[in-house]
Amino acid sequence: MPSPVIDVHTHCLTEQWFSLLQQHGGPRYSVRAVAGGMRAIHLDGAPFMTPVPAMFDYDLRIRTMNDVGVDVGIVSLTCPNCYWGGPEVSLQAARLMNDDMAAARTAHPDRLRWFASLPWQYPSSRCRSSNARSAAGASGVMVLANVDGRPLTDPAFAPIWSAIDARSLPVLVHPTAPPGVGAMDMVRFQLTASIGFTFDTSLAIARMIYDGFFDRYRKLRIIAAHGGGALPYLVSRMDQCFDNIPACREKISRAPSEYVPQILRRRGRLRPDVLDLCLKVFGADNVLVRLRLSAHHRRHAGMPEARQRPRRRGERQGARAQCAASVRAVAQHRYRSAPTSRGVARACGLHTPGARRPRHSPLVRRRGL
Repeated sequence: MPSPVIDVHTHCLTEQWFSLLQQHGGPRYSVRAVAGGMRAIHLDGAPFMTPVPAMFDYDLRIRTMNDVGVDVGIVSLTCPNCYWGGPEVSLQAARLMNDDMAAARTAHPDRLRWFASLPWQYPSSRCRSSNARSAAGASGVMVLANVDGRPLTDPAFAPIWSAIDARSLPVLVHPTAPPGVGAMDMVRFQLTASIGFTFDTSLAIARMIYDGFFDRYRKLRIIAAHGGGALPYLVSRMDQCFDNIPACREKISRAPSEYVPQILRRRGRLRPDVLDLCLKVFGADNVLVRLRLSAHHRRHAGMPEARQRPRRRGERQGARAQCAASVRAVAQHRYRSAPTSRGVARACGLHTPGARRPRHSPLVRRRGL
């Protein structure tokens, strides 16, 4: 039987976390108004994350999941996560969010799971012990593509990666503002969201490949957010550099493209031809679907609709149509649920052989997927 529709990349916040960030995030992190009347979190003066009311409302999230046919949402904290403040403040931020998400799962056991946040920038044994208690019950781990400017391959993070690998947990690698946003003038046009995020993910995953990360940690599964950044477009160039630049072969003996099957990438809002490229490069078994819920969130929360651009001929409108089209596009490249996707579902405690998708899912009744 088909597996449930799982949204692996959806964010929740709490007012306590947001207040703590405003109190202790300075001087580098601040909250300021941006064009359109919203308030955004800034790093070094550049906006990179805009909290919206729906991120603070689990009941609204469940209603929206029902609307678009999502069976299970795996919620996580977004950037800047808890990578700010001193050790006690950072751990407090992680606990606030982990406890809140654990309570949400208890309240909605059939609909929600969560990825834990950890204060990676303080990897001492004391912090690791506190982290383990805080993250109990999580289905996986959420980490940003850089930890306060430090790469994920920093040797200081090795004990954390080893612990995650020993438990065979999935890890969502989510971008944040890349180092140097101020120097790169990403303040104008809020370029961090459109360009900076994909750059941050691409650099993080590329560095992990060249550093031999996937040879050292063979049990964990990396989920690369936002379409894997630009990796589908650049992986052939990474192979070319591997063949011609000795430094690229310093820690690995296989071409970078051979590591791609070990990476799950979360499908972003991609054009069909771009999605086709991702499917060909990563393999359909490794493509996960994220459903864009922002329009439904705005309507449910009484927010003004986002400005709509003119639709190109042939585009499908509506969240349900986009969801179904995405699932069908992936299904064309694989038969029913793929082994690697089932592996992530099992790791999150979601998959049971032969289980039917819950009847609240419109995709079961209307699409037969």
